[in-house]
Amino acid sequence: MASSAPFTENVIFPGESEAYIQELKPMGVAIIGSDKWSVQRERIEKLTMQAISNVAQKMDEFVTNQLISHDKVAILIHELVCVDLWKRNVFSLLFKQSVTPTTGFPTYLILYHEASLVSLLEVVLFYRESCENLNETVLDLIDYTHRKITELIMNEDVRVDSENGGMEAGESPESIIKELKEQESKIAFGVQMKSLSILHYISDHLSVQPLSVSTHLLNTHDFPCLLVSVIERSPWTRAGEEGQLMKYEDGKWREIEQIDRLKVTKLEGQVWLTLYRLLLDENCRTKYEFSSYRKQCLMKLQGYLIDPLLEQIPYLADLQRYLQHLSLMEPPAAKTSLILEQIPVLYSQIIKDWGEKWEELAEKQSKHLLEPDPERLKAQATRWIDSYNFEVLENLVEGPPKCSSCGKEATKRCSRCRSEWYCGRECQVKHWKKHKASCDMLQQALNS
Repeated sequence: MASSAPFTENVIFPGESEAYIQELKPMGVAIIGSDKWSVQRERIEKLTMQAISNVAQKMDEFVTNQLISHDKVAILIHELVCVDLWKRNVFSLLFKQSVTPTTGFPTYLILYHEASLVSLLEVVLFYRESCENLNETVLDLIDYTHRKITELIMNEDVRVDSENGGMEAGESPESIIKELKEQESKIAFGVQMKSLSILHYISDHLSVQPLSVSTHLLNTHDFPCLLVSVIERSPWTRAGEEGQLMKYEDGKWREIEQIDRLKVTKLEGQVWLTLYRLLLDENCRTKYEFSSYRKQCLMKLQGYLIDPLLEQIPYLADLQRYLQHLSLMEPPAAKTSLILEQIPVLYSQIIKDWGEKWEELAEKQSKHLLEPDPERLKAQATRWIDSYNFEVLENLVEGPPKCSSCGKEATKRCSRCRSEWYCGRECQVKHWKKHKASCDMLQQALNS
């Protein structure tokens, strides 16, 4: 079991981290899944783990500092947009090209790469200096968060890992396809939730961004009204299998005691603070183009600004007064001025290059992703296990590991993949339906 004592181990050391960061390059959708792309993917995953470890242990954040000093944050956004477009346009086409897939592991690594990139950006963008270095890629990142948050709202069931979870793993083509789609859905939910954090950090550093960024947030995408829908949907809460209250914290669903049911989670607080910033910040409040619909939408927030929330986030009292004032008057007209607005270029350029060639790309990639060489597959799986079994990873959060089923202190973990922790056999058996697919996928890759 992991000790709660401080540690000094690293996933990678500062010199190694700097070498990785200096070699980061924009790859593009055409070589996703290739050996060259996989090398960079593995390095980014190690950078992500180290960056999270540094934050959790309050250590020198050398990964973040190096990404900023070498001006590489924009490359992370480029890779994120590429993976997102690949997932939207190529992922489903792969199965049409390969009627007899033998494994889903290489494809799963691509899907998981989006989560790694978002997690790393979530750490890095906390700092003002990182936002200063985004340049025009910030608009592509804003567009990305808008897509993800819209998906979060529109999904019929955003509460992944619920009682409906579980899928039967196997080696038949049908089960491989089903496993991948289930894993994609699970990863997508985590990415969508982290997109809320990224949006919060962008809004928190508007003073160092071009003027067009606030316009893009407020009027192009109307994030204030979008976030009202998020609060109405409350994707960070759900009912458990036995009707107990569950909240999504630190990437896991946790059972909440009745006394803590009104306690605001970090993510929920970030959404409220983003709304506060977009509506009351001096860089925003005069730019928002009000309409009767937007006013009506914002008025819905009044019902959620209850005393327990205001006690935990006192800043929101200003938002409450603003909404009360807004309800009694006509919305102020936005101050318009001539602005040479930047436009997102990454997404549109990739669409322009590949818009009519997605099937061609899927055909090229399907063979090495769904029917890879066994030796190459085994080497890939071995490197994955090596990366995710460092003892240091057990200390990414303070204290002992948490049970993947109930969230209590854990002392045992899956003997096959060693990636999931449990407090006892009962929870391991209960969680097996949810864990079986990813565990079997990894074992199948190792035994190929």
